[in-house]
Amino acid sequence: PTQTPTPILTHEIVAGWNLIAFCAPPPCYVSTAEEAIGRFQSQGIDATQIVRWRAGGWEVHVRGLVANDFAIEPWAGYFVRSRNAGTWAPVESPSAPTPTPAPGTG
Repeated sequence: PTQTPTPILTHEIVAGWNLIAFCAPPPCYVSTAEEAIGRFQSQGIDATQIVRWRAGGWEVHVRGLVANDFAIEPWAGYFVRSRNAGTWAPVESPSAPTPTPAPGTG
């Protein structure tokens, strides 16, 4: 039998800016802004920027650029800009095994 990941928590992401936070324990923890954007991309959400407020100003990371790939702090708030809407699951856990059909029945 194969285990299929099942989202245990989801967030609706809108086209435009979204306020989110990343939790601390793996598997939902991400370490950098680029890694965070990649997590959205892997789920079909076209995230292009992640922004945080720091020392009286905005710090912006743009997808694919090496510059300003800041560390993500667990439970801190970040604005993520997306070009499309979708459902984002920051954490997935294995569900019950998917039954394998008996030979000749599937």
